[in-house]
Amino acid sequence: MDESERFEANAVVSIGAVALRQLLNRLGYPPSKHVSVVCELTGLSKPQSGRRVNGTSQWSIDDFALLCKKLDVDYVEALELAVEPPLLKATFKSGQDSLPCRIRIGELVERPLSTDVLATKTNVGWVVSKGIKAEKAYSVSKLVIDVKGQEPGPKIAVFDDSQDACDSMCDALEVHGFQVQPYYALENLMRDTNSGASFDGMVIDWLVGAGHVGKELEILSRRFPTVPIIVLTGLDPHGAGGAADLASVVARTGAIYFAKPAVTSILVAALMPRAIAHYEQRLGSSR
Repeated sequence: MDESERFEANAVVSIGAVALRQLLNRLGYPPSKHVSVVCELTGLSKPQSGRRVNGTSQWSIDDFALLCKKLDVDYVEALELAVEPPLLKATFKSGQDSLPCRIRIGELVERPLSTDVLATKTNVGWVVSKGIKAEKAYSVSKLVIDVKGQEPGPKIAVFDDSQDACDSMCDALEVHGFQVQPYYALENLMRDTNSGASFDGMVIDWLVGAGHVGKELEILSRRFPTVPIIVLTGLDPHGAGGAADLASVVARTGAIYFAKPAVTSILVAALMPRAIAHYEQRLGSSR
């Protein structure tokens, strides 16, 4: 593989398990399902899959790339994310304008040029600009500016009791212009809606703890009949409280069902028209 030249085999040995766990978390699989997912996709036994997940058994480049292909994920990106530090929140300044951004800093720059984009730490956080004159200015190896229009966009509530899965879904929706409100506990979402919180759409994980959110979905659908609700699950259709309960609730509530891992572009296509319609109606009624 041409891309494999970017990684030495021993790098995959050391980070393959970390990359795998982070990848499955981002796709919405809880840690309890990681071994079974690897088992299903690779044909390895459960003990073998367990060793791959916890890192006591080595991944080869080809094996890891094949697994990522089955998950429809670029394996080079998956490996890079496992070794890259998280982006830092910062402010990008250009003239009188300021924009929120996220950065990854590089090396300390001793003799910066006026055209260099640099970052410096101030008492209010990281600031990014051209030609910063400071005692300590750092190169910027990655800069992400989230450009938003004047209108904030439809507001979506996202619930998943896996924080990684919830945050990953929120990131994906923000890219498409949605406001997002993450919830890691279902009772917090129910409390906020009871208190008058308004949303233009909801993305809710079906399984929570040892049960599911069927009762709460019915309450939310009655309370917000025009709000689109997407329900996600990676449940075993043959497991207890699985497909039969979900089918019944979907039929009664009109919720839109997606199996995990959901294809974000398709999920957004299903959510966007109804969320925008509700958002515009909500704005119109508030003016």
